Amino acid sequence: MRLLDDAPRERAHLIFLAQGAMRRKQTDKWIRLALVAETLRRHARGGAKRLIAVKAQIHRFMAPLISALGEERQHDLGEQLWNHLLSSAPESWRETYNAEVTDPKAMLRDDPVPKAIARVLQRGDLDLKPLADALAEMPLRARGTEAQVRARIKDVQSSLRELEGRLWADLLHQARWRSPLLILDEAHHLKNVDAGPARQLKPFDDTAELRTGDGAMANVFDRMLFLTATPFQLGHNELVNVLSRFADVRKGQPELPEIEPLRAGLKQLGEALTATQEAALRFQKAWTRLELAPDTDTEAWWAATSRAEREQLTLHERACRDAYEAVATARGEAERLLRRWVIRHGKGVRWAGTEVVRRERQDGARMLDAARRGGLEIPG
Repeated sequence: MRLLDDAPRERAHLIFLAQGAMRRKQTDKWIRLALVAETLRRHARGGAKRLIAVKAQIHRFMAPLISALGEERQHDLGEQLWNHLLSSAPESWRETYNAEVTDPKAMLRDDPVPKAIARVLQRGDLDLKPLADALAEMPLRARGTEAQVRARIKDVQSSLRELEGRLWADLLHQARWRSPLLILDEAHHLKNVDAGPARQLKPFDDTAELRTGDGAMANVFDRMLFLTATPFQLGHNELVNVLSRFADVRKGQPELPEIEPLRAGLKQLGEALTATQEAALRFQKAWTRLELAPDTDTEAWWAATSRAEREQLTLHERACRDAYEAVATARGEAERLLRRWVIRHGKGVRWAGTEVVRRERQDGARMLDAARRGGLEIPG
């Protein structure tokens, strides 16, 4: 999200992201600081005397609270850095931080809080009251031993991280961002609509069962391209599930079809694939009823059978040919419907630009000697 909100002349053209990135727990210190800042802005006022007192002293304990001791140590402002940041908007934090940093290598190269996250916080939809209650337990001064103070901070830190996990799921769900293209590798992982990457692309209206990352990439891509080496090893329902995620592109683009006709087309495709599978099973059953001699040249027999008049064929041969033609018709219809969705690349028999055969299949005894026939001999 930090990369996507950069100015056009600086914006990354390609962003590589692990499939599970949106489902991981967020442990970003700057977003934790933004959550604390927004919580204090909303709740440290009026009759909240304890939280107001915490707000005045929290800069002394902020570094261990958000796990940012390194930032404080390499800054001329020391612990006062946090007061400067808490009193300004996240959009200005990079300039505020970089103005007094001691080591140029430690300067922030990008805005530490993505604009999409800052907008969600500014809208005020997130419930930050539990975080306010946890922050109210922060120490006001370093009373007692260092270990005792550290223990009190650790208790609040645990509450902050627990709340952060829940808030991060809401932040991702509500954040609005855009990208022109998603290229998803290993796209067969979308086969289960309620697991893994599919939940990140699928819109979720009910936040009651929201997991981290659910819906985080729904309706944000103008286009999608899915890559997989094994599309037809999927069950046909699973293949339709993968293709149905194309419906989760950004809505309202004039050159794209309406979602409902698109879903109707996928339903038609699913029915065609089911019909193909059923026809293939009938063909398999008809084939098993044939009574061919063991030494029959199957290819020559089929060439003659497929050209012969029906009256010349036995009952089983006619049934087999009819079943074959039914499979060919059903498969042709399925291929016609699939052509809209799938571009299939075959590597060919030979390596590109050469006469070298990519794969040579040697069955049984041929693995030892190309002239031999039969199976491999297995020694005692």
